Amino acid sequence: AMHRFNVHRLMRVSWPGALLTLALIAVQPSGGSATDAQILAYQAPHTRIRLLATGPAEPPSSPRLLAGIEITLESGWKTYWRSPGDGISPSFSWDESANLKAAEVLWPAPVRFAEAEGTSIGYTERVVLPVLITPEDPRRPVSLNLAIAYGVCKDICMPIDAELSLDMDAPAKNNDRADVLAALERVPRKQQPGVECPHRFLSAKLAITDGGPVLRVETAFAAGTEDRDLMVEAPQEAALGAPTLEAQSAAGRSAYLFQVPAEGLALLKERPLTFTAVSDQGSCESSSPVE
Repeated sequence: AMHRFNVHRLMRVSWPGALLTLALIAVQPSGGSATDAQILAYQAPHTRIRLLATGPAEPPSSPRLLAGIEITLESGWKTYWRSPGDGISPSFSWDESANLKAAEVLWPAPVRFAEAEGTSIGYTERVVLPVLITPEDPRRPVSLNLAIAYGVCKDICMPIDAELSLDMDAPAKNNDRADVLAALERVPRKQQPGVECPHRFLSAKLAITDGGPVLRVETAFAAGTEDRDLMVEAPQEAALGAPTLEAQSAAGRSAYLFQVPAEGLALLKERPLTFTAVSDQGSCESSSPVE
């Protein structure tokens, strides 16, 4: 079956004084009109974005489908995680999709970038974001239409705005499915009993130090675990800075100290925060109130 999509808008890129050429990559079904074409990818300066069709989610009996959003970047450029620190938050709209009940974007573990003007959190080179697709009617095909806005940065930052489309009953490419499944393995696990977490959250408490109030987050890690970091998702108005490691910690423990301005203290207690403990051996996500 062929499904029609709205007219597609080109990406709008902010670059003062320069005229940028944007390339559109479309796949048109045999016998289809231009408006039947699936818009699978866009090429912009320094970045390319593509939708990946991968077929059913695991297990095969699952009512959900699995897709992917692939973002590639030129060397030295970066894009951002769902909670980007001083970066640009990405956004997704699936409103023009057909037979779509829900689309859940999943996020592989990110890295932190330390810069003179602050810190941001995200990805370099290439990232694949798995997307779990729930149809309204499992007996009918799903047609995705994604309007996405994301930022890419090097010495300057550029906002990218694109619209892509994909028929979920299109044949899946083996390499695309393998890439999305590999990205799923890098999505932080939900920390709970029975889940292996080489680097895991223990507690979050407010404390007073010589430098003022801090959020002290303690984690535990297995022997041999490297590249550890801790991402905290808190109200933006709380203005948490980048963490420093407490000098004295017990063996196998790390305490991360986040400076908190006085006006941010009450905000941290309003609702549970999300903690993502990353490492080279795997990452875990936990939600907890601040003590």
